[in-house]
Parts: sequence; structure tokens; C-alpha cells
Amino acid sequence: GASLFDLIQEHLKPFGHEERISLSGPLLTLQSNAVQNLGMAFHELGTNSSKYGALAGEGGRVEITWTVDTGADAQRLFHLTWREVSAGNGGA
Repeated sequence: GASLFDLIQEHLKPFGHEERISLSGPLLTLQSNAVQNLGMAFHELGTNSSKYGALAGEGGRVEITWTVDTGADAQRLFHLTWREVSAGNGGA
């Protein structure tokens, strides 16, 4: 497995703009199958952002946050938000 923080950083590093990407959430170690699946998703999100989204222009940023909660049946619930903010519109 790998930590979610490290996984996201590793997949977004090739696009540059590390100073415009913020990560926030609890320490979370992923199982190997989740590492592969989420890694592909983060790579695709990074590609889209660098071509068409907040990282394509100057001043935009990406904010990635996650939480882990406990559901009513004691299962762990993982929530991740990928938010892109463009410089000109103040919103995603």
C-alpha cells in the first residue's frame, strides 16, 4: 500500500504547478488495489486539469481534501473532493 497523500503527489508531479495544488486530509494508507485504481483516476484528473482546467491557465489552483468517517454500520466511509478554482472566476 501507499499513503493517499504520497499517491496524489506522485501522480500530479509530472504536470508541475506543485505550488498551486493543496492537499488536506488525515493520514490514510491504501491497499494495493486502491493504489492502482485511484492512481489512474488522479492521473486522468491531473491531465484534464492541465489541458482544460485550473492548471491550464495562470493563477488557477486545485484543492484536494478527504475525510474518513464511520458509518452507522461501523464501516469506514471515504470522501474525497477535487476542487478546481480558476483565477478569473473565484469558483470551480
